[in-house]
Amino acid sequence: MSNVNPYASPQTDFESPPPIRPSSPTKPQGMWSKGKVLVMHKDAPFPNYCVKSGVPATERLTRKLSWHHPAIALSIFLGLLVYVILALVLTKRATIFVPLSPEWFARRRNAILTGWLIAFAGLALFIGGFFLPEGMREAAIGWCVLGGIVLMIVGWAYGGIRSRVVWPAKIDDQYVYLKGVNPSLLAELPPWPGP
Repeated sequence: MSNVNPYASPQTDFESPPPIRPSSPTKPQGMWSKGKVLVMHKDAPFPNYCVKSGVPATERLTRKLSWHHPAIALSIFLGLLVYVILALVLTKRATIFVPLSPEWFARRRNAILTGWLIAFAGLALFIGGFFLPEGMREAAIGWCVLGGIVLMIVGWAYGGIRSRVVWPAKIDDQYVYLKGVNPSLLAELPPWPGP
C-alpha cells in the first residue's frame, strides 16, 4: 500500500521568497531611487515616514495601483473592445500601503471634498437650467447645461489629480516604479542597479 496521502496539498519545488522587511527605519530594503522615481519590490514595506514630507507618518493609505504600457492605447483604433481586452490582459497590478503624515492625509481628504463640491455645483447648475423661469429658459439653458458639464469635469479632474499621493510610472512582475515621492526621501535610497 502506498504512503501517499491523496488529501494532502500539492507539493512543488518552488519556494516563494520571504517578504522583504526594512533593516532600519531610514534604510529600507527593497527600495531604490532612479532619478525622480522610487523603485520598490512589490512586497517591500515603506518605512514609517510620510512619502510626501519625510516626517513621521501616523496613517497608511492603501493604494491599489494598476498600469499598462501606454502603447496599448493605440489599439483603440482597432476598436474599443480590442483595447479593453488588451488592457485587461496586459495590466499589471500592485497594492501598496503609503505612509502619510496627518497634514498630507488632511490635504488629500480636502482635495477629494473640494472636487466633489465643484462637481455637485456643476450638477446643480446643469439641473437648475431646466427650472429657470419661462422667459429666461430659452436664452440661458444652453449656458447652464454647458457650464454644469464643465464644472462636473473640472471637479472630478481636480479631485482626482490633487488627491493622488503617488502614482505608478511602471509596474512589472516584481517591481513598482512610483512618482510623486519626496526628493529628500529618494536621496537617502541607494541608486537603482537595474536598467
